Amino acid sequence: MITTEYLADGMVNIYVHARIDTRVAKEVAWQVFRSFHLGVRTFFLHVTHTTPIDQDGLADLALIGQGIHNQGGIWNIVGPHSSVWDQLLVRISLQQLPPESLN
Repeated sequence: MITTEYLADGMVNIYVHARIDTRVAKEVAWQVFRSFHLGVRTFFLHVTHTTPIDQDGLADLALIGQGIHNQGGIWNIVGPHSSVWDQLLVRISLQQLPPESLN
């Protein structure tokens, strides 16, 4: 459902492979909490254009991002641009990477 990949120097990729609702957002929050206490300050949440999300999950992800920013960290959403994901732009960065840069 959720996998993490720790990168060098305080960065982590979080991949969500399920519908993003409150339950999944809580799992993401737990991963962020654990990682933050291990020294991670930069988080990349990877989603696809087919990742379904409900309004509660969206609100929860926004709160996670705001909390990270409030603690001096960086929260990035990596994935396709869509109107649903635009709602996460309240104090959250949206980073779109071309597929060739991921190789």
